[in-house]
Amino acid sequence: MKNKKRTLLAVSFLALAGLVLLVSLLPLASCNGNLLDKILSNEIIFYGKVLDLDGNPVPNAKVTYSCLNAGNFDKVWTDGTPNEITYTNENGCFEIRETGGSLYVNCTHSEYYGVRDSSEQKFGYGFQVGNLPAMDPENPAIFRLRKKGICEPLYYSSSHIIGKGEAWIPIPEKEFAINLANGKAQESETSLYISYKSEKKKGQTRDYNWEYTLRIPGGGFIEKQKNFDFIAPETGYKEEVRVGCSQGDDDWKVRKERYYFVKFSNGLYGIFEIRASSVSGKIIFQALINPNPASRNLEYENEKQINTNQRGDRYSLL
Repeated sequence: MKNKKRTLLAVSFLALAGLVLLVSLLPLASCNGNLLDKILSNEIIFYGKVLDLDGNPVPNAKVTYSCLNAGNFDKVWTDGTPNEITYTNENGCFEIRETGGSLYVNCTHSEYYGVRDSSEQKFGYGFQVGNLPAMDPENPAIFRLRKKGICEPLYYSSSHIIGKGEAWIPIPEKEFAINLANGKAQESETSLYISYKSEKKKGQTRDYNWEYTLRIPGGGFIEKQKNFDFIAPETGYKEEVRVGCSQGDDDWKVRKERYYFVKFSNGLYGIFEIRASSVSGKIIFQALINPNPASRNLEYENEKQINTNQRGDRYSLL
């Protein structure tokens, strides 16, 4: 009954959202494009400032920006919005002058990490979407970057090298091993053991009662909370954890993500990410392991990855 109510509420919300969108577009159609042309020709004056997490300016940060304007409106839908580039000055400040209805800004630096919801932002100059325009040089939009620390060589592995696809499909009730040092299905001192339990019936598209059991003999897991926490705890690991849902759970979701610090019986430490789905029974994972038993540092740099054939720059925790 609870699931039926949720479905009804979701359908009602989508119908209302569609009606609001239709009403918002009627003025554009009634003005024969004149209003749209005016919106796309707004003057964009924008001031921004890039700071680190301690409030210090970041000079020479790369600022990539794009505008939706009358000149590129038709091309956006086929070629994508074209990007322009500028850089911050010694005080971390930059300025953009363009025309258009919206502005997208992304700030990066080779010695810093981007901070989610801070290093990239959208601003509305005609379309009422995104943040308010930053048109005052004394009150610029602030973008945050996080200074990189000492990065050590790390093993990187992912589900991309298991089988032929991007996900591993386990056999229910049968435990299998993944060597997180190389991503291969094999037993080793750096292996994680996974078993999958499902009550999905034939013909069902979703499983409302599903569970993955993750196990590291002689080691274990500690759930990782912060994106930029790279030092693995020394103690407190649980040898077994479970990821899943049961029908009626308040937090029931089709897909779940979990991030863990992991420790192995040989004294090595790592980070493990799993994405599990009740629709297909698939898992996608990524892992980083420090091969040095004397170090718990897991800060990562793509150029120092040990498995050079892997795309370590895509690791989502950074």
